[in-house]
Amino acid sequence: IDLDVEGSPDLCRNFLKLAKSRYYSASLIYNVQANRFCQCGDPTGTGNGGACIYGVIESTKRGVSEENLQSRFLQSRGRLLTPTELKEKGRVVATEINFIKDTVGSQFLITVAEGQGNALDGYNTLGGHDNHRPLSLGQVTEDSDGVLDKINTAYCDTEGRPYADIRINRALVLHDPFTDPDGMDQVLKDRG
Repeated sequence: IDLDVEGSPDLCRNFLKLAKSRYYSASLIYNVQANRFCQCGDPTGTGNGGACIYGVIESTKRGVSEENLQSRFLQSRGRLLTPTELKEKGRVVATEINFIKDTVGSQFLITVAEGQGNALDGYNTLGGHDNHRPLSLGQVTEDSDGVLDKINTAYCDTEGRPYADIRINRALVLHDPFTDPDGMDQVLKDRG
């Protein structure tokens, strides 16, 4: 994934630091909407969990669950996808929990198809929510094994939950232009 560091620096910093801390290791792809997107990044696999890196740091420092911390979320600030980008395959988008503003944590979408009526085309009104703004995290640039196509054709229940166990094995950070936030050393030590 090439991240949109210039357009969404805070969101990309969060994503990189979570990946660096192995937050996404063995993370479940728990929602696949055919010809639209897959959803991942929630350690609970429900779509209601996860935290931003600051919530993870505070949770580590205090030895408490991330779920009830004030620092669990980031503000929803970043570059909005253009109408053309909404129709592209491989777009990576920060998501808010239940379409509530300023609840960006660890969850994200990856579009799995392209074209009119696919990917995130019309996404601002998906599920009856007209207030969601797709915020750019970046774009998948390497998929020579056709992973996105395989995810797109996964057999799922009526809610989009795959019957197969599809996971992110590990997210590797090749380049990190951001300094680590205070407390990151302890998170890295605890998460190995």
